[in-house]
Amino acid sequence: MLTGMRRSAAAITLAIAMCACTVPVSPSATPFASVSVPSLSATPSVPAEAGMELVAVAADGLVPLPLVEVDGAVPPESPTVGTPLVVVQRTDDALLVLPPGGLGVSAAWIPAITENGAPSVETLLAPCPTGEPDIEDLIALGGLARFCDPTVAFDGYVPGFCGVAGGVPLVAGNPDWLYGLAPFLALYAEQPADPLDDANPPASGVLAARVPPAIPIANCDQDRAQRWYAFTAHFDDVAAPTCRATWSDRAGPVAEPPAVGEAACRMILVIDSARPIPAP
Repeated sequence: MLTGMRRSAAAITLAIAMCACTVPVSPSATPFASVSVPSLSATPSVPAEAGMELVAVAADGLVPLPLVEVDGAVPPESPTVGTPLVVVQRTDDALLVLPPGGLGVSAAWIPAITENGAPSVETLLAPCPTGEPDIEDLIALGGLARFCDPTVAFDGYVPGFCGVAGGVPLVAGNPDWLYGLAPFLALYAEQPADPLDDANPPASGVLAARVPPAIPIANCDQDRAQRWYAFTAHFDDVAAPTCRATWSDRAGPVAEPPAVGEAACRMILVIDSARPIPAP
């Protein structure tokens, strides 16, 4: 089981559950100098694996240029050395990146080369656990889990509420069950004192998953809640290439590049089966 990587959650929202780290966005973001950034409408899709390169920031002082500028957002901060990022697309002088597990609203361009002429990022190996990951490992890894095991099996507790989309400026997302405003499944590694309290999850954190409509536990009702389940799940869902989202930019709706939606959906955990089990 992983140690030293535990996170706590203050509220069960799509924003915090899907993304542990984000490249900040701001209407006052200053583009990095002498970088040719493709327009969003001209940004092509890229092959899935070619656009899913896990890297770590190798230099301080990189200024992100966000795809979406959100009203009221805090000024952008340069990602620090060692920050994990997923490269979705490369140009000669810029990288389009997502934080591991991030949605399209957190995508940004960063320089490919530093002022000293060195690469701005370096290849990163995910800190995968030895053996099959359990739910605590998956919570601790967040979006990095996709770079460890494509399929997982674990036990988890389903609290007495449905995860709701909140905290993100999503206008529309498709498919809705995977990348839209449909309720997601919030999973705990332990049974909380109050299964109906979505504002105070266990200190071990929350694992967010999406559920295809054909699986019964996808229904948001009390019949499936407040129980322990044995789950099987996967990353890189077959629907990922169809993922598209439109975000609320300060200047109007912005459709993300197809490569961004595909990469974001490939990092989403999707439930395959859920079998009720006794409490541990």
